[in-house]
Amino acid sequence: MPASAAAQGDLDANCPGPREMSFSSMGGGNSRVAQTFTAGITGGLTVAAVDVTKSGTAGDYRLDINEVDGSGVPTNNVLASTTVSDAAVPAGSSLVTGSFATPAQVTAGLQYALIITRPGSSGLAWGTRLGNDCPGGMFFANTQTSPPFTLGDTYDVVFEVFVLESDPPETTITRGPKSRTRKRTASFEFGSDEPGSSFLCSLDAAPPEPCASPQAYAKLKRKRHAFSVVATDAAGNTDPTAASVDWRVKKKKKKKK
Repeated sequence: MPASAAAQGDLDANCPGPREMSFSSMGGGNSRVAQTFTAGITGGLTVAAVDVTKSGTAGDYRLDINEVDGSGVPTNNVLASTTVSDAAVPAGSSLVTGSFATPAQVTAGLQYALIITRPGSSGLAWGTRLGNDCPGGMFFANTQTSPPFTLGDTYDVVFEVFVLESDPPETTITRGPKSRTRKRTASFEFGSDEPGSSFLCSLDAAPPEPCASPQAYAKLKRKRHAFSVVATDAAGNTDPTAASVDWRVKKKKKKKK
């Protein structure tokens, strides 16, 4: 299953292809198929894609992200919805990709469901994997609202969802000067709990500037100084609280006469 070119954010959950079987709904677009998944990233679910087979009368595809109940069964509570036009989907098997104008806010470790419908069409068919190869499960309902979803416990829908992370990184300073020193140089080592972060550093409340660990300073005045650094992760989230340290460069030791 190819990665979606329209994807925004990171691949969060999927059941990769190739499909091993194609399922068709007897109820056409009046039916719903759902695949549950567990979010691995906290943030906005921006893009979803599902393997389908276009058949029957014309009808747009609708992709929803829904909540699930305490038993892991999809509910009718829609967190985000998007429509992919029939004209944009080629005949036969293809990957239908939809972007959510208002992303579904998901939390890492919690379950959600990707719902696929095709209102107005006589055909709804999708690709599956056999044998519960993927996390989550495939559910099915004969109508748009009721009866409740039932579990097809030996199949998984071939799908993928992308999440734009919203958790800010945590910035830490791992090495710096002693709290009191006569050295007029200082070197700081720092990092973030999220790989790929960038950093801004500031000395003595100066405007922050891009920096990398280790960050060194020289010819410091003999007084109290303050250093701060803040991380921004690859998704653009910035640590709301900069890591900082302060220290004093002492005066020269007087020589004894």
